[in-house]
Amino acid sequence: MPYLSLYRKWRSQDFDQVLGQEHITRTLKNALRRGRVAHAYLFTGPRGTGKTSTARILAKALNCDQGPTPQPCGECPACLHIRDGRSLDVLEIDAASNRGIDEIRELRERVRFAAVEGRTKVYIIDEVHMLTTEAFNALLKTLEEPPEHVVFILCTTEAQKVPATILSRCQRFDFRRIQAGVLRDRLRQIVQAEGGEIEEAALELLIASASGSFRDAESLLEQLLSYAEGKVTLADAREVLGLVEDEWLEALTRSLLEGDLSGVLRSLGELVDAGQDPRNIARELSQFLRQLLAVRVGGPVDLWQQRAKHLEGLVEQAQPTVLLHLLEALSSMEAPLRTSFEPRFLLETTLMVASERSRGGMSPAREITPAKEITPTKELVPETPPLATIQISTPSDRSKPHDEPYPEPKPEAPVKTLRDKPSSIAAGPPSPPSPTLPRDLEEMDLTAFKEGWSRVLACAMQQKVTSAVLLNKGTPIAYSAGRLTIGFDRIGEFYKKHFDQPENRAMVESAIKEACGCQPTLYFLVADEQPPAAEVETKDHPLIKQALDLFEGSIIEIREV
Repeated sequence: MPYLSLYRKWRSQDFDQVLGQEHITRTLKNALRRGRVAHAYLFTGPRGTGKTSTARILAKALNCDQGPTPQPCGECPACLHIRDGRSLDVLEIDAASNRGIDEIRELRERVRFAAVEGRTKVYIIDEVHMLTTEAFNALLKTLEEPPEHVVFILCTTEAQKVPATILSRCQRFDFRRIQAGVLRDRLRQIVQAEGGEIEEAALELLIASASGSFRDAESLLEQLLSYAEGKVTLADAREVLGLVEDEWLEALTRSLLEGDLSGVLRSLGELVDAGQDPRNIARELSQFLRQLLAVRVGGPVDLWQQRAKHLEGLVEQAQPTVLLHLLEALSSMEAPLRTSFEPRFLLETTLMVASERSRGGMSPAREITPAKEITPTKELVPETPPLATIQISTPSDRSKPHDEPYPEPKPEAPVKTLRDKPSSIAAGPPSPPSPTLPRDLEEMDLTAFKEGWSRVLACAMQQKVTSAVLLNKGTPIAYSAGRLTIGFDRIGEFYKKHFDQPENRAMVESAIKEACGCQPTLYFLVADEQPPAAEVETKDHPLIKQALDLFEGSIIEIREV
């Protein structure tokens, strides 16, 4: 008998053998028992979680000589033919290679014919999201009202790409990633049945690498059993899986948190010299930092024993905001790293820049106050001119080119009135803020908000960590008549949309009120945008109109001095 791969040899043959999908198998068994089988199903979920296997089991349950039954016998001709892929009544179609309208038209012609061996014809369309729009449209009517002897089972890993018109015609079942404990028990059973041995640490590493996919876990186990001479060790698992050792990841992470640029280069150099691909290093480092962050903030995380030991020395010292910054840098590098001609150079420069910005990220083993965890990143936000000072051109000046400097206005009475009256748009330099911030919005200015911005971030950190990290990307850029404008850089459209949501805007308002003692109206802008409402109010201010009428001038620009 020819050799069968483990994932084929150990494929589930009935509903009770399907791992970790009890919410699906129970529903299907009850439907079979009560005669309520639908004409179309959609199985969706991550790869290797049992979608196609469950579809075949359902086909056997419908065509078994004892069926329809929730417990197919597995011994009748129909069950054996379906198990071996030889059944004339169960057609598996790969939508990735049969995705056109012609293939679907041919399928529509076939469904009219009755089953040959059993009682039900089952069409299993794998990776159905790969069908073209025309093919989906051609399938609609047949999928909605197929002949009584036909059942469609659509399988996909990307249900969001399936049109809503198709989804509405199917019963949808979402397959989940298999839990580590379930995988562990099944892999131990396979190892024992195959006459092999594996260390517990190696098994934990294999399970972590499988990411909840039973098929991936079986394929990796098969590699390890073929590679090892005798018992599979942790060293064997690392060698075969090509994983970065935790000692190196710990050293690299420590250098990043300390801002040790030479240490970053040294660790990366050792990894590359040891044969590690820069892309794999970035992937492993991202996972390591993610797990460190989860442990640091007390979130759920699956850790094998060896990894947990290496996190112990870092977890109490790493600041969440620094870890988020490093993860953001690695995430932004993912796409360029795949196509880069010099992935090592890209990885080194990205991590060095992130390390430099994270300087001071390590601290003694003591509680760190939120105010020291986040500081405004002013260098990332372009200077957008606030609404403060207005230059007015008079008739005598209109003949001059705009690039020539305009003469300072003489201290006449109207100008003096403008300066004397309290207003956020008054000309002249703003007075220095007092040590204690005023609580009256009319007494606030942009300088006061900028000086109190670190306190605002600290208050936001106490309310919602994720929003505080995003708010750290912005800075106050304009203030006028009780309206505070917070600007983000050119790539900050995501941050702007985040804080435009009512609950996030309310959080920022609450933080400003707690830190500055006042609650201005907020505007969130991206670079090169202008605050239209505040600008219109400035131009329509009665004192400005009075000055324009008096000097017969016009507004040239609005800027801060």
